[in-house]
Amino acid sequence: MAFEFFAAIQEVLALTRSKLHRHGVALHMELYAPLPQVLGDKVQLQHVLLNLITNARDAMPNGGKITICTAIVDLDETSVALNGSVSPGRYVALSVTDTG
Repeated sequence: MAFEFFAAIQEVLALTRSKLHRHGVALHMELYAPLPQVLGDKVQLQHVLLNLITNARDAMPNGGKITICTAIVDLDETSVALNGSVSPGRYVALSVTDTG
């Protein structure tokens, strides 16, 4: 099912922002906008993102920074050969990094 990727991420960030702040964790976002609609399970994406943010927070008991980035990537035949079971084409990429 198609959904708005950017809006799905924003919903999770709205839920977690205050909790992160209370734990001394800064949230940095590099969100490419506008992102196209994507095919997938919105709830599953949100669950994965929430788990990544929670795990990152727990890995930094003395505070730190979580960075969430989105981008549009074009995978060609070479990229597909290196990265596994996707087809060449345009994709939305999501990354979550932390300083823990």
